[in-house]
Amino acid sequence: MWRVFETVPLRAVSLRWSRLVDYDILEARYVRDFIVWLRFRDGLSGEVDLKDSLRGPIFQPLHDIEFFKRFTVHPEWETLVWPNGADMAPDSLHMFVRGELEAKHHAISHSGH
Repeated sequence: MWRVFETVPLRAVSLRWSRLVDYDILEARYVRDFIVWLRFRDGLSGEVDLKDSLRGPIFQPLHDIEFFKRFTVHPEWETLVWPNGADMAPDSLHMFVRGELEAKHHAISHSGH
């Protein structure tokens, strides 16, 4: 027997797993160069240097420091985003702040929303 499912709004379906583990970014501040200070929903805060993580075509404009400074925290995705559509995976940013990853060794692109 077939079951009919209600249509669920896309926003409800797009609830990211990071929300379940409190990796959402609540606040972000430019520090200097390519360093950003972040505060996460779980209370963790600290700085991350993103210079070596800006790889790939979507991140090319971010090599211009003035463009890099134009990041915001997306109100729905609760992660760093830039005007050209680039964004960062909040779970990777969380691990960088915790010291579990080095930004220079890992791409942290989350673009493609």
